[in-house]
Amino acid sequence: YSEGRRAGGGSITVRMENRDELTLGENYSGESDFYSYESSIAYLHFLGEAKNQMLGFGGSYQSNEILVECSYNGVCSDANSAITRSGASEKMTNSVMSGELSFRQNINRDSYLKIALFMSRDSGYLSNPYLNIVQDFDGLNADIVAERRPETKSANGVALKYANAFSEAWIGKLDYRYYSDDWGVTSQTINTQLLYALNDDYSLRLGVRHYAQEAADFYGGELNSFKMSDTFASSDHRLAKYSSILLKSGFDVKVSESFTYNLDLASYKQSASTQGKKLEALYLVTGLKYTF
Repeated sequence: YSEGRRAGGGSITVRMENRDELTLGENYSGESDFYSYESSIAYLHFLGEAKNQMLGFGGSYQSNEILVECSYNGVCSDANSAITRSGASEKMTNSVMSGELSFRQNINRDSYLKIALFMSRDSGYLSNPYLNIVQDFDGLNADIVAERRPETKSANGVALKYANAFSEAWIGKLDYRYYSDDWGVTSQTINTQLLYALNDDYSLRLGVRHYAQEAADFYGGELNSFKMSDTFASSDHRLAKYSSILLKSGFDVKVSESFTYNLDLASYKQSASTQGKKLEALYLVTGLKYTF
């Protein structure tokens, strides 16, 4: 089994005479069965002559195409036709509109605080084409059918960011995010990061991220038997109740004025969801950053 993804994007920022900034962006991502196109716009407005307060406005629109293999998933228009049984796919679509309003206050020369309110609206085919559910299990027999999710989802939340330079060498960052949607999912994220500059060329990064989520209203475990009368049903563990913690560390080396080498090591642990699944991972990432 192998899978590949092609992705690209770009943005341009225009600074006005009053130092306000307008940013326009375009992104594309493509896989064998999924294609995504996104356009975004953001405007940053400075308040007062001191430029210590900023208002931000942003929005984006994303259009997605999903190829559903009809022989595996029963959502296609004619799941029993010869062309369906031969492995044909049917194209489904969905779209995502999102917006954000933010305010940033520079507390002093060493610290700032930012608060943001965000919202999003998803519509279209939002189910996972590779996930099925057990339906009408009577102890001997059961129907295996495609999961059923609502065709719309509205979400909103708040995000807080605080950063402080304790000294020329130490910088601390703290992020908090609360999310809620009309599927019943709520989540809270706390992300901390500490940066230490050994000298002008070498620096260290340490961080901890904690995430906790409540389950969607229509979620059930893999062994749960749904009824045909259930309007919506899913056994996707990503909609379950669970929590996770990520421990991360990084090392940066300034090779030249233009190039910086990065090395990151992280450990991820996810608690068991309501269907008993948990995940543990250790990963290493390295790269080279070019500044011009």
